[in-house]
Amino acid sequence: MRHLISWKSNVSSLLISSLIVAALFSAPAFGESITIGGTGSALGTMQIVAGEFMKVNEGSTVDVLPSLGSGGGIKAVLDGAIDIGLSTRALEDEERARGAVEIEYGRSPFVFAVSQDNTVTGFKINEIVDIYSGKTLTWPNGMLIRLILRSEREKDTVVMKSISAEMKAAVESALSRKGMIFTTTDQETADRIIEVPGVMSTATLALIISEKRPIRALALDGVKPSIESLGDGSYPLYITFRIVTKKEPSPLARRFIDFVHSETGRSILQKNGHVVMGKH
Repeated sequence: MRHLISWKSNVSSLLISSLIVAALFSAPAFGESITIGGTGSALGTMQIVAGEFMKVNEGSTVDVLPSLGSGGGIKAVLDGAIDIGLSTRALEDEERARGAVEIEYGRSPFVFAVSQDNTVTGFKINEIVDIYSGKTLTWPNGMLIRLILRSEREKDTVVMKSISAEMKAAVESALSRKGMIFTTTDQETADRIIEVPGVMSTATLALIISEKRPIRALALDGVKPSIESLGDGSYPLYITFRIVTKKEPSPLARRFIDFVHSETGRSILQKNGHVVMGKH
């Protein structure tokens, strides 16, 4: 198992490096440019923000990389490979010591999700516990429920375990069962939800809206996930998004961060499933 983990880690590092190199070589030889990368859930919205930013900053280029994951984005910032990282986790002490800083800019409902073809619209939390524990194996129409899981340390798994002691035990049971399907990025998870019959997994409302995915975010205990229900506290589950930079980002990176917090930026965030945080 240790050899497998090491191999996966090396492949992940090589993938991150190749994506960054490709972005750097595709950047224009003139004008200012910045590169953004990190958690997959944030990328769709940041691509929209970047598009609007470039309209009002002529000659500037913002490259948004495919998913690096939160840790990959933070590492790339610290290594000087990208300008802005996007993370769903707080910085660790070692990362702060190396000069990373973070700004929380939004929260999005964390949701249990199915394909739009699935007629189920919601669950009670005890019903979700039964699905992850293996007690409930089929949908109401008799089709097999196929869970898509993330690794132990992924934010999706951490949030699910935080719901309750019963949910934590159910998730740990699912993680240990043989034959379960695991994905490595938010986009891969979304693809599987759409493509594989009977799948249930997790996502953020931000990803579903910004990428225009044909995915249904399920109501939880009768409450539909939305920025309104998250804002008033009736929907309890969310992911916090953070911008990560070095202590002294480039002037263009600073302008981009200011744009995220501008009236235009905040409007884009809200339209794409975020409760906006940070300066106004």
